Amino acid sequence: MGFTLEERDRRYRAVRANMEREGLDALIVFGNTGVEGQWNGNFTYLSNYCLIFATAVIFFPLEGEPAAFIPGENQLLDARRAGWIEYMRLSGKPVGDLCAHVKSINSRGGRIGVSSLAAFPAVAAEEIHSELPGVEFVEASSVVFDAREAKSEEELEAARRGARVADLGWKRSIKVLRPGLSELEWRAELERVMTAEGADGYFNMLGAGRSDGEEDVFRGFVVPPTERKFREGDLALLEITPRVDGYWNQVVRLVSFGDPPGAIREAHDACLDAKRCALEQIRPGETFTSVAEAIGGALERLGYAMKGVGSAHTTGLDLSESIMNLDNKRKIEAGLLLTVHPMTATGDWRQLFVGESYFLHSDRLEMLNHCSEVIAVLK
Repeated sequence: MGFTLEERDRRYRAVRANMEREGLDALIVFGNTGVEGQWNGNFTYLSNYCLIFATAVIFFPLEGEPAAFIPGENQLLDARRAGWIEYMRLSGKPVGDLCAHVKSINSRGGRIGVSSLAAFPAVAAEEIHSELPGVEFVEASSVVFDAREAKSEEELEAARRGARVADLGWKRSIKVLRPGLSELEWRAELERVMTAEGADGYFNMLGAGRSDGEEDVFRGFVVPPTERKFREGDLALLEITPRVDGYWNQVVRLVSFGDPPGAIREAHDACLDAKRCALEQIRPGETFTSVAEAIGGALERLGYAMKGVGSAHTTGLDLSESIMNLDNKRKIEAGLLLTVHPMTATGDWRQLFVGESYFLHSDRLEMLNHCSEVIAVLK
């Protein structure tokens, strides 16, 4: 990850300002290799390192230097090469070594935030409370997450690189997709071209099936690719999601092997109309709720229902950082990195969605992906 020390200092100042606001003496930040959850992004945000495997932990004090406890010799060497934290130690027991470190520098207890208690294994929680009885532990994932939401110019450049990589993946997909090619062969070619351009992680999915009939039906739910071969008459919804310099990008497009049915065209047009309505609503001062309302209203006017979760979300070091749903009253501020792909329920366990990623400046919304949104018809 090619971020500067100036970027490190900016992040550390923002996080420590939030720590002071919450009355915290330190943070314990867990990282793991899962896609879901804010804790992994919080770890990367402070360390400038994406974990390869297992669970690691950072101790981040309000004053003084942070420390990181990393499992695996290979991972430690990799983290030291790329990361910002100077005090990194090889650890087969990250929680135990963390406790020993805290006791060596702090004998008075205090108030320590944890990112995140939801990711805190029960055994680890028991060990920390036993080893550090004078410490008050509180949930504190938002202390880092709130600093992360407004992206810097360096983060924006990483996001732009990710969008260029995803666009290349889409263009390559259109060239190689044909009847007889398997889903796994598609993914192999997709990831070959994106890896060559700097992608370091993936969440590539698709939903493929027959456009008509009662068997092998296209339902629009994306899942990992299989050995299934594409056939004439198929529809394939491609969710192309590379990670570049730690930051995720996502573009979702529909492919039709032959002319798509009229009902699919209509649902696709409804998604595009809902996306345009959402984009008009994404500006500083509005709320996440208002974006969801714009999507739902646009779909309802065309006779469709909005899927309850996932039509738009902020993104970054975690793929889905904050969902723009009807219950999320969070204010929209400049600096957000977003993915907007309205999801419509089309009945009988079927859905459709289409969209891409954006960056919100103070005065405009920048579209990061630049590949055609129309249905790609392959003949």
